[in-house]
Amino acid sequence: MSLDTLQLNSFLTLAFYKDMLVDASNPPENPESKIEDAIKFLGDNKKEYVFLVDDPGSIFLNQEDLRFFTQLIAACKLTLPDIALVNISNAAQKTFREITDNIPAKTLIAFGQTTSDLDLPFSIPHFQVQQYESRLYLTAPPIAKIKSHAEDKKKLWAALRRIFNLS
Repeated sequence: MSLDTLQLNSFLTLAFYKDMLVDASNPPENPESKIEDAIKFLGDNKKEYVFLVDDPGSIFLNQEDLRFFTQLIAACKLTLPDIALVNISNAAQKTFREITDNIPAKTLIAFGQTTSDLDLPFSIPHFQVQQYESRLYLTAPPIAKIKSHAEDKKKLWAALRRIFNLS
């Protein structure tokens, strides 16, 4: 009897190939549909700080703004693995609910967005920290504007110091 003609009964087949057999009567979900629905972000979001930007010409942020942004988060004692950077112009989900349902966030900071753009049920001026549903929110002008206005930099830094308990 050669191995080429060996026939296994269903019990032995299942025992030998249990990790390789697939139940065809219950097909798995299409993983590509989940990928398409997922909001793409830069970072690992380990500390659940979500930063929204609106830069239609870039995947996340243009090089100059990204340099400023990384310096900003470094001043807050954060790194890219700590946060999620979402370019809202490239996201299908644009409301705070859609974003926070897909990306865990204890703080959401939006550059170039208002509370009404995010469909939040309240209105706050830029640089005002607001708590809502166990989450902190902050809106600010676009990063490109903040970079070139010293007064906006001061206001942003004051708000970030409150959020991240910096001295």
